[in-house]
Amino acid sequence: MSDVDPIAPAADPAPAADPAPASPLGRADPAPAADPAADPGAKAWMDSLPDDLKGDKTLARFKSVEELAAGLVERQKMLGNRIELPKADDPDSFERFAAAVRPEKAEDYKIEVPEGQDATFAESMRPVFHKAGLHPAQAELLVAANNAYVAEQQAALQAAAQRELADLEAGMGKAEFAAAKAATNSWLTRMGIPVKFDTDLARLVDAGNSVRILFDIARRTGEMGKVDDTEMAMALGTMTPEQAKAAAAKLPADKLRNPNSAESKKLDEYAKIIAAGSSRRG
Repeated sequence: MSDVDPIAPAADPAPAADPAPASPLGRADPAPAADPAADPGAKAWMDSLPDDLKGDKTLARFKSVEELAAGLVERQKMLGNRIELPKADDPDSFERFAAAVRPEKAEDYKIEVPEGQDATFAESMRPVFHKAGLHPAQAELLVAANNAYVAEQQAALQAAAQRELADLEAGMGKAEFAAAKAATNSWLTRMGIPVKFDTDLARLVDAGNSVRILFDIARRTGEMGKVDDTEMAMALGTMTPEQAKAAAAKLPADKLRNPNSAESKKLDEYAKIIAAGSSRRG
């Protein structure tokens, strides 16, 4: 005989669970994303922090102490590459700034010297660039600008010289001008100043060459032979008081009446030499 009561009614079936609401696309909505800050595993490392840091949103971005440490190291690298600008109230800040951008030594600057140009100026600017704290790229820009300016000035000088020659030739005539050019070139070459009028006229205005030209003219015209021993002694600083007295006695009296004349100025020089000799004897 069965233990089930045949008369007892059957138990009501359990109600069916309501289906999940369908999304507009006919799919079940996905579960909301977990908040990392609310994740117990992500925040476990923050439990040991003081209360005022536990709720910090910046710290909550890191899931572990290791991740926080890696972020800190990366930030320090970025800060280490930053260059502090000079401050008006911090005199030493400029030196720190200069040291950060300039090369280690002044000799490390690359300075291009155009062919045929003297390198003295370029070499003298290296320590200036270094003291100014210029980055090598800045120094190269300045050098390039200077070279361009010098080339422009030289071209302008050469063009002016060519115009001057053209005007001179027009006034003299081609034949006379050609003869004068040939004679002058030959003369300057013998003096050790080889100049080509058409390409190197600028050298004629150089101070050293101009003086040599004047000296040679004085020699060729006989002016150098007219210089007496008294003038030579005066020029060399070897004039004695006796020579000064003799030279002063030869000066024309009428010229000495004018205090601005060359003779009056010579008399003053002679008087100084005589007075110096008297003081040495005294």
